Amino acid sequence: MQRNVLLLLSASVRQFHTPFIFLLASRSEHDIQVMFSSPNFVPLHTRLFLDDTYFPDHDIELFLRDQFEECRTIHPFSHMIPPDWPSDDIVKEITRKLQESHLGSSYMPLLSRNVKSSRHRPHHRLDVVLNLRPASRDLPFSELDALYTHIFSSVDDIERVLDVISFQITFQTWATVDDIERILRLDTGEVAILLCDLAFVIGYDDFSRNNRRLKVLHASLTAYPLDSARSKEYFIDTTKRGADHVVDCLRFLSSIDLQYQDYSIESVRTAMYCFTEDKKSFSGSRGVLIQREERIFSLPNT
Repeated sequence: MQRNVLLLLSASVRQFHTPFIFLLASRSEHDIQVMFSSPNFVPLHTRLFLDDTYFPDHDIELFLRDQFEECRTIHPFSHMIPPDWPSDDIVKEITRKLQESHLGSSYMPLLSRNVKSSRHRPHHRLDVVLNLRPASRDLPFSELDALYTHIFSSVDDIERVLDVISFQITFQTWATVDDIERILRLDTGEVAILLCDLAFVIGYDDFSRNNRRLKVLHASLTAYPLDSARSKEYFIDTTKRGADHVVDCLRFLSSIDLQYQDYSIESVRTAMYCFTEDKKSFSGSRGVLIQREERIFSLPNT
């Protein structure tokens, strides 16, 4: 549907010379990026990235304070709201999270509707949103979870995608994309292909041409797959997958020959770090699996 709309607009401009200017606002989804980068589109449009250059923090904080003030003024439980709510620190923390996010335009209305819910006390509801208080029944940001579910449902090879994401979440290292591909036994360039449908929630930090690292563009994306109630079939069991990744690291270290193969020393360092620092976190059946792999494989002589 998105592609058809863009093709229609392109044809109207090129063939009929319509006296209209079209303003399009979109997330950086893979198919949309491909369309706007095609030869037929490049001469027809000007692209503007709404990033930190435009000081969005000022607008975000203004919006938040306006919504909180509305709660204090007209909410049916406004008399229960503490006089100093919310603190400047909380407002600035929410502003920071929204500014770092690429989902700010979706996240802010959801936050506003949740906090202003007429069936809840606003200050309690904000605590739920900030994970400072457990939800009673309904989960905050169920609409945002539905958006994440929709995004993940469009992915072709979801198991391998979750494998890549779980590696990033489990170890929280400086591993490059090359490191991840080598340790998880993926082909060169395969991470980019696997994650292309997640382009607007997972990007890259480009330190150099051959030194790209994954970057989660929205903080709440990390929490979503770790909560089985929210992510359901896309749930990441960090105990299981984490132990599997420790085994992946051991297998990688056991298979290399530093004298004859052109492996990046950074990949070796990453695998060594993940293996030695995180294997002790696992016990039970997963720990037995790791011990078994340690007996089967031997580290190369360096």
